[in-house]
Amino acid sequence: MNCPSPGRKNRSGKGEKEGQRNGALLLL
Repeated sequence: MNCPSPGRKNRSGKGEKEGQRNGALLLL
């Protein structure tokens, strides 16, 4: 599974939503 820390960098709509959740988990 792709877990990009910077969700904003992902241009895919799915990547943005998933990136935000993954980014929050990584930041925690």
